Amino acid sequence: VLVSMSKYDSQTFSFIGEDFQEVFYTLPEPCCNAELNPQKPLLHYQTHQGLLKTMPLKGNDDAISLDLNA
Repeated sequence: VLVSMSKYDSQTFSFIGEDFQEVFYTLPEPCCNAELNPQKPLLHYQTHQGLLKTMPLKGNDDAISLDLNA
């Protein structure tokens, strides 16, 4: 999987899988760091306020953000 953050904003990521299909995900808020989980379809990210969050990578329609600091 190839992951890239949009150069125009810090909320949009694109993922290109082995089938060469590109999928776009938009985070609910801007982030400063992000990492793809190698074992599960999860994107972990850090907000500009320092909060650590995770987002399941299922489909862009039902993308949710879970607060890891709770």
